[in-house]
Amino acid sequence: MYLELRNPLDKNRYEKYSKTDTIVIDNGTYECKAGYCGESPQMVFKNVLYRQKSVSSIENFQGASPKTMFDGDVVTNFEVLEHVIDKILGYLKPEKLRNLIFTEKVFNPTHEELVRFLFDVYGFEKIQIGVDSYYSCLWNLGAEDCMIVDMSHSATTCLVIQEGRIADVYKINFGGRSAGDYLSALMFNKFFDGKKNYRALIPHLRCSPDYRRESIEILEEMKAGDYSRNYFLDEELEVLRERPADKKQKICAVPSASSAVPEIDARLLSTADAELGAEEIKEKKKQKILYHSTLHRLRVRVERSLERLSSHISLMEDEREKLENLEEFISRKKAEFQGLKRELEMRSKLRRDAKNRKTYEFQVRFKEGELTPDEKILIEKIQDAEDLDKENKILESLKGLVHQIKELDPHFEPYVADTTDLLNGHFIGRMNANVDLLKIPEIVFSPSIIGLDQMGLTEIMDEVSRKYRVKKVFLTGGFSQIKDIDARIKSEMTSMSFVGEVEVVRAKDPIGDPFRGATFCEAFPTYTLEQHSRADFGDPAEASNKELVSDTRSR
Repeated sequence: MYLELRNPLDKNRYEKYSKTDTIVIDNGTYECKAGYCGESPQMVFKNVLYRQKSVSSIENFQGASPKTMFDGDVVTNFEVLEHVIDKILGYLKPEKLRNLIFTEKVFNPTHEELVRFLFDVYGFEKIQIGVDSYYSCLWNLGAEDCMIVDMSHSATTCLVIQEGRIADVYKINFGGRSAGDYLSALMFNKFFDGKKNYRALIPHLRCSPDYRRESIEILEEMKAGDYSRNYFLDEELEVLRERPADKKQKICAVPSASSAVPEIDARLLSTADAELGAEEIKEKKKQKILYHSTLHRLRVRVERSLERLSSHISLMEDEREKLENLEEFISRKKAEFQGLKRELEMRSKLRRDAKNRKTYEFQVRFKEGELTPDEKILIEKIQDAEDLDKENKILESLKGLVHQIKELDPHFEPYVADTTDLLNGHFIGRMNANVDLLKIPEIVFSPSIIGLDQMGLTEIMDEVSRKYRVKKVFLTGGFSQIKDIDARIKSEMTSMSFVGEVEVVRAKDPIGDPFRGATFCEAFPTYTLEQHSRADFGDPAEASNKELVSDTRSR
């Protein structure tokens, strides 16, 4: 299947709204969603502030440089945060700043500073800072006991929910952003084409129920010529047809019976110009052009005749050798075939290296100073490798050899590719993605395959099953939209479960549900101006395990 990689058009969205007492800001590391509680978000924009000197905006503009408030997934740049909240309040136009629900990542080290900032700068009467994935779970399941798997832009976080509180937290430092970076690097190392937007492959990721088995299946299918589970990133080139000009040249090249060598006045050519008149000098120039053009045509005709003669002699020698020693003849032709294959591979490698900025060949090709003798030889080799006419002649010779050997040895396999060549598409000359699209989701389950020394989702599910007897898993987050990942989680979690089959529930809208479910709840502390005056702050994960005296309400 051909897949055209296009750059996504990220546009900010603004909707109409009806005002309430509570403003919700879902402060995600990729997108920020804001609006009044009880509706869908009225503002959705990429969580970046564009600045140029004294001008700042959440809309990109020419000459602006992007600034982020995050270091990883922790808010550290409060100046950018202030500008972003100002833009939100400027659009929502609240009559009075009463209640605010703000989201952050669990165990945020700047939590106290964030609460103090929101009270000091904006003076809200009541503030709750909670976790977006928990609000998404409230919207879809209510306060039901479960394990939340939040696959977000910055990381994958697992929360164990018991009796409406966060009982345990696990984190995998791999999310949508890391997946895009790793996939881009993976595809670039395969094809050395930096012009394509490989992040556009993210929506086509698929989670395999058995990564190792399916990878081998795809490889075996490709060996058999079946590319049904591949995405091609380049269009298939049509076979070049013979152009009319080529036919014309072939016809002209055939010597005609009536062709004759034109008469050349040798005496005139050997006479000095000083001894000739004006008309004779003009005639001498014509004779000189006629002489050299005739000489060139005769030379080409002789060379072609010698080539045909050499070809006929070679064919006759082949026929004689076939009759005398067939096995030696086949071995010689196979060696000749391998030599042509190696030549084609070297020519192809030279062309690739000449386009890759990191190679010595690229540096020599575009060198501005004087070239050394070795560099001149390399330039000649690159130019020869880029001669497609010569390439086509080699290919024709290769096809002829394959046909000749196949007639004598039916079991001959002319093209044998290794695993890397097959998966990369070098064997068919195409850019294709296959196992790569299965590998990215597999990293979440086994981070060790890319050298991450931490627990994967498989180990986390095993530990949670043993410690908490979880019966339900809730899947949310923008990166959780990978095809079949819910089936994989259900299969693995059920195989480890002590309570039978485990149910996996996907968020109806993994991106928008945290905003819709954001409401004052007992899972997180609610801060008031009175508490702020006493500087009575605490970490939300710790506060969720204590009795909090605060003005809370559930919607």
